[in-house]
Amino acid sequence: MTGDALRMLRPGDSLGRYRLLRTLGQGGMASVFLAREEGPLERLVACKVLLPHLREDPDYVRMFLAEAQVTAGIAHPNVVAVFEAAVAAGVPYIAMEPLDGLPLSQVLEAQGALPLPVALATLWQIAAALEAAHGARSLQGEWLGLVHRDVSPQNVFLGRTGHVKLLDFGIADWKERQRLTQTGELRGKLAYLAPEQITRAVPVTAQADLWALGVVAHECLTGENPFRAQDESTTLWRITTLAVPPSRSFLAAGPVEVAAALDACLQRDPGLRPDASSLLATLGPALPAPPTQLVRQFMAQVAPAPATPEALPSTRTRPTSGTAAEGVRPQGSQRRLTPAAFLALVALLALAGTATWRLWPSRGQTAQAPAPPAETPRRREDPPPTSPQASPAQVPPAQTFADGADAAMAPLPKTRPRPPPRRRAPTPTEDPLVDNPYTPPAPGPPRPGL
Repeated sequence: MTGDALRMLRPGDSLGRYRLLRTLGQGGMASVFLAREEGPLERLVACKVLLPHLREDPDYVRMFLAEAQVTAGIAHPNVVAVFEAAVAAGVPYIAMEPLDGLPLSQVLEAQGALPLPVALATLWQIAAALEAAHGARSLQGEWLGLVHRDVSPQNVFLGRTGHVKLLDFGIADWKERQRLTQTGELRGKLAYLAPEQITRAVPVTAQADLWALGVVAHECLTGENPFRAQDESTTLWRITTLAVPPSRSFLAAGPVEVAAALDACLQRDPGLRPDASSLLATLGPALPAPPTQLVRQFMAQVAPAPATPEALPSTRTRPTSGTAAEGVRPQGSQRRLTPAAFLALVALLALAGTATWRLWPSRGQTAQAPAPPAETPRRREDPPPTSPQASPAQVPPAQTFADGADAAMAPLPKTRPRPPPRRRAPTPTEDPLVDNPYTPPAPGPPRPGL
């Protein structure tokens, strides 16, 4: 086996057609990664990878891959779905559906005992998963006789959608696989083992899973495992000898039939325990609402979904043209106006145009001519000045103001007139036009263009 097959995988590594994104957890046999499938689907999966020190053991490799075979044959909403099981570069792995929520063990550790409706809804869905597993058949229609053998809060997952999933069929037992289990070897978590799994007095059947479900029910309703002790030997002694307190002592508010069914699950004689189907029939009428609804409402309180989903790296380059992803604007792209912003811009332009039109002179108003220069006083004997511009035909029309008044009616500036200069009276021999210094020049020829 190569060195790559024996090393511990890390996020960023590739495994088959899957890119590992981050570590979700690790158990005694395998590590679980969130991964992205590379290819046309590009979907998220949970990759379960066998630990390096177990990859050299052929029995563990067969048991690991057999888990995928067993789980894939159980199509049920309360059993995690399996997409693929293979060996890539000497590393066995299983690709499964990703889950969003919390393990029941983590919820019990944080919350203690569950509310009675939530506990019954959780137990009902676990029983539904066991009913499907215990009745599983092969592709040829042969009954498999499947036993999970590791029903525990660590292998029960509460999803935010309200679905409870039964996980980890890694040590599941069925009649074609019993040769893989060594004689006298205990498999499963000790505090949830059935007495027959310890004593080996009778064969292990599906009733062992009902014992484990009874222990999980006691823990969900009280917050404590009735058999767990400081050391393993004491735990095993309690399972085989200790009297279990009746469920009515902590289930006074529940129906009597439910308490009796849970007590029957913890009978040391496997023949006195109910099967999964009868337990479903007992728990169903005690539920005040659909089980998924009860679990979904509970998970919304204890484990609300994050406000924004965590960004995951993409394994392929996406085109930059077209519409950008929400909240991300490609560099150099133009911001588009929303309809509200467009209407506001139009209103602003209209207001600016109206203000400009009011301040601008009206279309019918002509430009104001400059005021004529102040007339120089003349002597009474001086003739009026003669000029082509002063002819009646060339007099400009009266200036019109904005308020309709003539220019002749406009007030003149108040100026003090200059007194005329004192001059002597001309003698009879003088020519007034020659000796008058104010005589205007003779009119010349008209200018071209005027």
